[in-house]
Amino acid sequence: MPVFKIFDTDMYSLKIQFDIFKNLSMSQKLLQTFELSDNLQKISTSGIQKHHPNYNQKQIIKLFLKRVLDKKLHHKIYQNSHGKQ
Repeated sequence: MPVFKIFDTDMYSLKIQFDIFKNLSMSQKLLQTFELSDNLQKISTSGIQKHHPNYNQKQIIKLFLKRVLDKKLHHKIYQNSHGKQ
């Protein structure tokens, strides 16, 4: 079992969770990964919208991508597709 601290889950429940994940098929694990990624994106964009209520959807996505992408990659994407930043 990996070594890291989890503060909201007792060891018995954590072991059950790891056992369940261990027994998932590759496609089930992949589906879980995509679902978690989608949920994190929704949480992050909701937070951006809360802190920037005047932003439109395009501005929210741009700020989200700025936060999650490598700085050089983000700059390259927006410089090449949207002209000057």
